Amino acid sequence: MRRIRLLTATALGLALSAAAVPPVSARTTAADAAASGAAAMGETATVRLITGDRVTVTTDVAGRRSASVEPGTGRRGVLFRTYEQDGRLSVIPSDASDLVATGRLDRELFDVTGLVAQRYDEAHTDALPLIVEQGRGAAEATVHRLAGLAEDGSAARPLKSIGAQPLRVDGDDLGTFWKQLTSGSGTSRPGARAAATPKVSGSGHWSPRIEGASEGGPGVRKPGAGAAQSGDTVKAALFRDGTQIAGAGSSWTNVEVPAGAADYRLDVSTARASGEWAYGTATDTSWSFRSAAAGEARLLPLLQLDYTVPVDGHNEVGPGRTHGVRLAVRAQDGLAAPKGVDMQVEASYDDDRTWSRAPLRARGANAFEADVKRPSGVRGDAYVTLRGSARDAAGNSVRQTVTRAYLHRG
Repeated sequence: MRRIRLLTATALGLALSAAAVPPVSARTTAADAAASGAAAMGETATVRLITGDRVTVTTDVAGRRSASVEPGTGRRGVLFRTYEQDGRLSVIPSDASDLVATGRLDRELFDVTGLVAQRYDEAHTDALPLIVEQGRGAAEATVHRLAGLAEDGSAARPLKSIGAQPLRVDGDDLGTFWKQLTSGSGTSRPGARAAATPKVSGSGHWSPRIEGASEGGPGVRKPGAGAAQSGDTVKAALFRDGTQIAGAGSSWTNVEVPAGAADYRLDVSTARASGEWAYGTATDTSWSFRSAAAGEARLLPLLQLDYTVPVDGHNEVGPGRTHGVRLAVRAQDGLAAPKGVDMQVEASYDDDRTWSRAPLRARGANAFEADVKRPSGVRGDAYVTLRGSARDAAGNSVRQTVTRAYLHRG
């Protein structure tokens, strides 16, 4: 007998429901990120940071990236540090570094590769969507001031379930926004600044992520690992050569399987019971893969799907009939990128009853873009359920459905 460890770390709800769950960016190579929306090789893209500074990202013909900074008005004395990790560039101004370190500012606000990939560059938008947590005392007063700088209507609906305010700030107002955000403490001491500054994160994309399954070796469970929130459910079932051999009521378990190569299928479903979750209310994911005996612990070849959807702070896309959804297919972190990937994307506007296949364009390096189109008979606002299916040349496959992933405004 040998042991398969299933640690699927499934984020219940998966969709970024008004930033109640932090977005998780795909960990891509330089080529992957370029293909999934970052500046293409030999091209440039310019983004505005929350500080009002403009950063131009350049990708040369070899796929190498560099960043140049044009400081905002009155910021010529600010220093800028550029970091590169996993093929992604981040640019952090010196007057923001302490707020990033203390968690008051989401580091992804300075991930310029990610901002370009989400189409927050100047070629695609003139505003930056943000979510500001409503604090107490000085921080609360700051939130009220910041709401006055938001685009008309973008601060109309607070996210009461998480105590936050979504805002869209015009690029030309970001410098003023930054001054208002950081002026609450009246001091430059890092601790005092952090206490007086509301927590700010980015908004506008979600990325389901399921990871961590391996075979061989014992499983180590942290307290609470794999447990759902109260009322939420997670169910998993493992099949070997078409016969179910294990089931679990959580996303973590060890399974003893017979020795020898076999075809496996792992099904994981999640459901949210809380009425506060309007989006990502259920997910169903099914992986198929082949596995043989392993002398040591190693990751299973479970394909992962990463999504980028152009939603706003309320997890909604605009009223246009068609919008683009970007997807990337990858292996679990630590495994080589899958080869020969084929993909299919479907959308449902009636809670899984009927499906329409979305036209798909390859973007290179296992990246794709689907054109999701509202059916002609659907009027007004409608929830969109997404289903992505992918298979690689080795025969590994994944099929994932996210129920009520986001809202398409009518």
